[in-house]
Amino acid sequence: CFLTQGLTWGMRFLCGVLIARGLGPVGRGELTLAMWVPSLFQALFYFGLGEASISLLNRRDYSRRDVVGSLNVLALLLLAIGGFFYFSLSPWILKGLNHQLPQELYQQAFWLFPLPLLWAYWSANLLALGKVIEVNWGRVIHQGTLLVFVLIWFLWLSGQTDMVLWAFISGAAAEIVFVVILLRRQIPFALAWNSSVIRQQLHLGGQVTLANWLDFFSRRLD
Repeated sequence: CFLTQGLTWGMRFLCGVLIARGLGPVGRGELTLAMWVPSLFQALFYFGLGEASISLLNRRDYSRRDVVGSLNVLALLLLAIGGFFYFSLSPWILKGLNHQLPQELYQQAFWLFPLPLLWAYWSANLLALGKVIEVNWGRVIHQGTLLVFVLIWFLWLSGQTDMVLWAFISGAAAEIVFVVILLRRQIPFALAWNSSVIRQQLHLGGQVTLANWLDFFSRRLD
């Protein structure tokens, strides 16, 4: 665990230094905004389903296949709704950002909404199965892929914010593939509609979301 966290931190630090030197203040600002918007959508549409699935996977009266399959169905529904608002609200979001984020980067950054969201759901399933080290190695793969692409960009394509954004997307995609392979070895990976499981996931997820938002606002008030 210490090894994986050390590798992740070291590669993240190196990527940060290279990106800051290669992009400069303007490009770094664009990249920050491009990554902030999908992270906001991820926070809004996560809905605590990862924690809900952890709880249900450890209950004997629920099939693990149904829990994962129902989670996948809910994930697709939330991604579809989130994607609709992401693009339909783009004129107002970009206006709110004072048009400091180019529309092309905004559209490209969309992939940083579904990929981390799915990772959060599926890695929670792995954590519920006790695969903590494996999830940590996924983080290493993420940062390693990002570092490789950033090094290529820094040597030959310096100054292009869109290429750095693709590097982040590639790192997230590589980690997702790794997590899916691990999860499929543990539980049949498919779509399932189990109304009882879905109700429990929404109920527990709603409680987690409410607690998180109350904690967030109470800290801001303090």
